Amino acid sequence: MGYYLIYKGNMADITEADLLKAGFRKIIPGISWDFESQPVIRGIFIGKEEGVGPNNSCVYNLEVEGKPRAVWGSTVLDTRLKNVGLGDEVVIIYKGMVASEKRKGSSYKDYDVYHKPVEVKNE
Repeated sequence: MGYYLIYKGNMADITEADLLKAGFRKIIPGISWDFESQPVIRGIFIGKEEGVGPNNSCVYNLEVEGKPRAVWGSTVLDTRLKNVGLGDEVVIIYKGMVASEKRKGSSYKDYDVYHKPVEVKNE
């Protein structure tokens, strides 16, 4: 039987220990991926935030070596990550700037994205 958190007092008095004991996990903001100094990132997809920042961007959250990492979206990444599921293993490789075929004179950041879906075990 698990520990249930029933608290009738002021919620401001609740402790982190109480929350952790009840099974809550603390959300720690991930450090943003620096794709220029580290062009490859590999981790477990743990979530996506939408409408972030002044450009209403997506931020993809990965768990890398047990720590959260944030990957800022772009048109390329948003398209390539749209079918990735929670718990999937993801590898993103930054390939550099590429000249746009549709908009002459402009360029964009290009990425290769690979994912391995989480295996569902039937018991």
